[in-house]
Amino acid sequence: MEKLGGKKRDALDKWFSGREGPQALFAGRILPFDDKAGLIWARLMAEGKAAGKPRSGVDMIIAAVADANECVVVTDNEKDFAGLRIVNPIRRMTD
Repeated sequence: MEKLGGKKRDALDKWFSGREGPQALFAGRILPFDDKAGLIWARLMAEGKAAGKPRSGVDMIIAAVADANECVVVTDNEKDFAGLRIVNPIRRMTD
């Protein structure tokens, strides 16, 4: 992946840290990966390993944050989230 330089990089840095950047766009809509989520993540990873079905660390971060905040993951990736609470909007449209 190519790093931006010069004017493009400066403009991106300014937007990213500015009032209209991601912090403003997503304010109040990003759930934290906190201690509770970390413990859930560790359990999910250990369960997958114990079952002989290692899980993706990144996918389990998503699942752990959702579980820690009493949310559900919405995805059509049923394989990687097997055994976890998800909603597959694609399947619902075809059922």
